[in-house]
Amino acid sequence: LTRKKEEIRKRIGSKISELARPLRKMSKMIERDKHMVSSTVLEAIDLYQKDPVQTALEEEEGLPKLNAMLQELESVLEGEMKLGEREREKRLEEVQDIIENEKIEKLREDYHRTETKIDKLKKKRKKSPLLEKKERLEESIQNKKSEKSEIEERIEKKEEELEEVSEQIDEKSLEIRERVESALNAQVENL
Repeated sequence: LTRKKEEIRKRIGSKISELARPLRKMSKMIERDKHMVSSTVLEAIDLYQKDPVQTALEEEEGLPKLNAMLQELESVLEGEMKLGEREREKRLEEVQDIIENEKIEKLREDYHRTETKIDKLKKKRKKSPLLEKKERLEESIQNKKSEKSEIEERIEKKEEELEEVSEQIDEKSLEIRERVESALNAQVENL
């Protein structure tokens, strides 16, 4: 779904970038007072030139700014803008296609639906009893590992104590044998 979101962003960017040159030309015409537009169109030109994808995604439903800008661009392309005939026709077709088929609006809606699906999946995953169970199991495993370490340490300590006791038994055994041998003046076999 994340890939789909990125793909939609690219497609929106691609659609709008096809109009970058005519938009720049229209912007220059406005700056030179060769063409007058509403403040909505002026704002749209500025926003869509800076960050077309984010602007399209954040604009209110129906994309009124984009549509106003495209209608203005269409009228300028049909009249005053200096462009080669082939490019003029191509750009006019692109503008009309975007307006008539609501391509950017549909992509935008698809993007928001995908975003909603992603959010729902994230929430579902957070609320999932499996996730809680996994966390409890991980905690339990950590506790068991800690207990295992403690038991291993105790075993090691007991083995050391056993070794000491064994050495003490050997020493006492030797001492007893030596005393018995000296008292009886005879040799005693190992016990």
